[in-house]
Amino acid sequence: MSHRLVKDVYEVLEILPKKEDYNLISQLRRASFSVPCNIVEGSGKRTYKDFASYLDNAMGSLKEVEYQIFASWDFGYINEGKYLKLKNKITALSIKLNAYTKYIKDKDVK
Repeated sequence: MSHRLVKDVYEVLEILPKKEDYNLISQLRRASFSVPCNIVEGSGKRTYKDFASYLDNAMGSLKEVEYQIFASWDFGYINEGKYLKLKNKITALSIKLNAYTKYIKDKDVK
């Protein structure tokens, strides 16, 4: 699910104006890629506490993507349909990531 989001974001990057290369495009590329990378890296940690920390980082990156997609729409770079489609995917991923983080944190307590 997080990898699919990266692919969807990369489609948006293709239509953003070149003047945003070193600002919005760069930030959006890094933040979107950071979501699955943090999940994968955290899964290799030795403790649930460490894993949960990486999941928290993934959520932070996801929230960053959420705002950057909103800004892309607000600046008129993407249409409302594309914005809403991505917003819905981000919301769904956020719900799943929150639930998984809670599950991992609960395992650490036991």
